[in-house]
Amino acid sequence: YNFQAAQVRGVEVEGKITPRPWLTAQASYTLLDSRNLKDDARYYLRELPFRPRHRVFTQVVVGPEWLKVHGDVLYQSEQFQNRTETLVLPSRLFLNAGATARLWRQPAAHLSLEFKNLLDAQSQDIDGYPLPPRAVYVTLAWEREKKTEEPKN
Repeated sequence: YNFQAAQVRGVEVEGKITPRPWLTAQASYTLLDSRNLKDDARYYLRELPFRPRHRVFTQVVVGPEWLKVHGDVLYQSEQFQNRTETLVLPSRLFLNAGATARLWRQPAAHLSLEFKNLLDAQSQDIDGYPLPPRAVYVTLAWEREKKTEEPKN
């Protein structure tokens, strides 16, 4: 959604550490302050719709190179659905987990198992359009060998 007159300020912080070859942790946080500057008493200085104030993502990945297991947390604060701040989408918390195993090196092949929305959180982004419930995904990915052409003289 675009607005004729608005002010949006924010801060985003992101970090990643790998204290051991088999352990990685990362996190990000976003703080967003949005204000409607339209010269109309119904909207003036109210938060813009569909722009949550807080968003937090964390992930921990554990395991050797051939088998990685991860857990994710995604939190998003409530957000308004209209310019008068009378319709609200509640905050949400999603927990995800999964594992990826390398089956072969050449050609590279990986098998992944992902569990999304483990708490089966009921949420939506736009009124009437719910986000997916708890789900399980199985993915097989492979990479074809890349052939390099020899230079022609």
